[in-house]
This record gives sequence, structure tokens and C-alpha cells, in this order.
Amino acid sequence: MGYTHYFRGYLLLNDELLEDVKRIIKASGVKIGDGLGEGEPIIDADEIVLNGDAATDEDYETFSLVNGVNHSNFCKTARKEYDVVVTAILLRASHYSKRFKVQSDGYFDSDWADGRALYSRVFGEEAVKPEGVTEKRLVDA
Repeated sequence: MGYTHYFRGYLLLNDELLEDVKRIIKASGVKIGDGLGEGEPIIDADEIVLNGDAATDEDYETFSLVNGVNHSNFCKTARKEYDVVVTAILLRASHYSKRFKVQSDGYFDSDWADGRALYSRVFGEEAVKPEGVTEKRLVDA
């Protein structure tokens, strides 16, 4: 299987969300490419498509959001450096649409910590934990 983020539900890629995605990428300092990890990410009124940088072996699976559809999708990031961008975008998308649901194999307190910090730095507020993301990793007694 692997480290995976799941997302489902309706999402509208409005101008505000598209600008927020650009801000997240810029603030992250992570080299982001298109779906193949080359060139520039695609961020327009129709879709958001990105991946880590293929030239530095930081790409894995394509992250994609399509405007105005009922998503049922996932993205495996293998915990590569672009995961911080993916988690911050998922947090922002769920901020805009309560019908957009996020789940993850990662834990909000640990695996999502960098994405949450990036979100807070860009937007000046704490991210709300998506309902489908587990709060804490349980430690064996």
C-alpha cells in the first residue's frame, strides 16, 4: 500500500483557492513540477496537477484536483518532500468545502505537522483537522 492521502467529495476551484495553492507552493520552498514532476505545476480554473521534482528523485504519484467534480481519489507521496505541499493544499481545500472529505494513512499530530506549519505560516491561522485524519499515533504500552 504505502503512505496515502485520500480525498472525496465536491470541490470548486475558485480564484481564491487557486491563489492559495500558489501561495502554499511558493512558501514551501519545495521544487514542484507538473504531474510528471517536470516543468511547472498546473494550477488553473480546470485543475490543479502537481508532483515532486523528478530531477531530484522527489516525485512519486501525481496529485490532482479537478474543478467541479465529485472526487474519489488518492495520492501516495511516499513521504517525499512534496508531501508538505499536498497536505497543506488538502487542508485548504477542506477549509473551502465542507463537502470535500480528506482521509490519510498519516497522523495529524506527527505526519501532517509540516503541512500544518506551512498552512499556519501562509494563512496566519491554525488548520482544522479533517474528520478523516487520525489525531495521534497510538504508542504501545
